[in-house]
Amino acid sequence: VKVKVIDTTTSRPTEPHGVRWRITEEALTRALRTLLEAPLIGPPSLGHGGDRVCGRPIQVKGNGSAEVIYEIVDPDAWSRIKSGEWRAVSPQVLAEAEEGVDGAVQVTDCVFEHVALVPEGAFPDSQITSIYEGPLENFGFAYSLSSSLYRDHSLESDRTARDDAAMGTRFKTPNQPQVPDNEGGERGDIMSLRGAEFNPTAEWPDSCFAYVPPSAQGPEGNKSERKLPYRWPDGRIDLDHLRNALARWSQTEFHSQEAKMDALRELCRASKEVGVESELCEERLSSKIGESNMSEEKDRRIAELEAEIKRLQGELATSRQKIEILERKEPHKTFQAELERLKAENKELKEWKSKVIAEELAEKASEVEDLRIRAGLSDERDRSKDIEQLKKLKAEA
Repeated sequence: VKVKVIDTTTSRPTEPHGVRWRITEEALTRALRTLLEAPLIGPPSLGHGGDRVCGRPIQVKGNGSAEVIYEIVDPDAWSRIKSGEWRAVSPQVLAEAEEGVDGAVQVTDCVFEHVALVPEGAFPDSQITSIYEGPLENFGFAYSLSSSLYRDHSLESDRTARDDAAMGTRFKTPNQPQVPDNEGGERGDIMSLRGAEFNPTAEWPDSCFAYVPPSAQGPEGNKSERKLPYRWPDGRIDLDHLRNALARWSQTEFHSQEAKMDALRELCRASKEVGVESELCEERLSSKIGESNMSEEKDRRIAELEAEIKRLQGELATSRQKIEILERKEPHKTFQAELERLKAENKELKEWKSKVIAEELAEKASEVEDLRIRAGLSDERDRSKDIEQLKKLKAEA
């Protein structure tokens, strides 16, 4: 298949964080060789979490865009591509970038890591453009590049560039958030850009949406009724869609006022997490929502406590009645209980008295030993032994 991977136009919001980006023509020309090491990958979920190599690159061409000839090595992928089911693609690059004039990130140097099959790409023209069926030699394909790519390039230098990027020593992007790599670690401030568009589908988990009505919950729920998407399936917050969800919150229809406030609280928590300022969160949550929730919570708690007091009072009255009945029927048991209580109290007093006496004996024995040491009648080294003997003498006395 022939695949148009990317051109120099600006993308729609992409991973990560809803970034819009474009690659300069110079950077694209320099990076074309790295496409020979960028496989075409497929599922799971038709995205950059794909773990299936569906195609291997055999030829790259570039003239203001990047086109790759892939040999499809996965039978299922070949069937779906021929049927037209799989068409859109998305490149992932490890990039050195700077802020552009229109707010889009401008990639000035990069390495292509892979090209993924996706439901919809953020670059509209990134797709499979031609299909060839038959042996490679029938179409004159070779493991080569067009002659325009050989300017100022060497295969060894491109291998070095890729190795440096993997080690985190090149392609740094100042002032960019840390981005997790595929192994779950951190790439420091290396920017990894994907061309997959933020496009929530029925397969996306409920956690991607601020509002999930009861009718949409569970595996059998109507997932199309979920509203206010703001997270990617892997949990990352998309800044553009978070801002959009905050803007649409007041116009969104909810099944209850409580659900409406819960959605706003969730969006505001996300805003705080990524540092997005929102007057809606600052004003409504800090004042109206806060006061309303505190008042409702206070009233609810008071009602619960009053109900608990009434219940305990009822149990107490019942217990007193039972005690009075038992005392009238069996007074000797009451006397016996009182006798046992007095015995226990007497035992406790005796133990306390013995403890006090022991402490006094120890204190007095220590004082006597101090006097004996000063008078030269005893040695400091024998202090512990002498004190124990004095305590025994005093106890016998």
